[in-house]
Amino acid sequence: MNSLERLFGRIFADWLPGMPAGAREWAARILPWVIIVLGVLGILAWLSVIGLLGAAALKTVGLSRAFPAFAAVVFHVFVPILQALAIAGGYFMLKRRRLGWELAFYALLLGIFMNLVWLNPAGLVWDFIFAYLLFQLKPYYREG
Repeated sequence: MNSLERLFGRIFADWLPGMPAGAREWAARILPWVIIVLGVLGILAWLSVIGLLGAAALKTVGLSRAFPAFAAVVFHVFVPILQALAIAGGYFMLKRRRLGWELAFYALLLGIFMNLVWLNPAGLVWDFIFAYLLFQLKPYYREG
């Protein structure tokens, strides 16, 4: 995982322009709350979708014409994992702990995977923005 973290760090922290210090501090205070709120909303949305679609959902949720059954399984299995990672990551990011940043990074990787499976370019754009913010704020999170 360290090689992926280094690659993303080179792209989003070294190659792209950095955020001003004031914007970084503001983002470090706000981003964890945004992650937690979106994680909770994601869990609620997932629960409503599985409740509405029930057992038939595994056959109908697939957004990709190439892999509809695989996309449905990805949705049902990985969405709650992604949202749990986001909520936990946001919580630990509030405490400025490195664990929170790492959980948010894992959620990012899972989100990228899911957006690639669903062929979702808008989701990949949001992943790009999130990755930029996450790597700009990485120095704010310490071990412990």
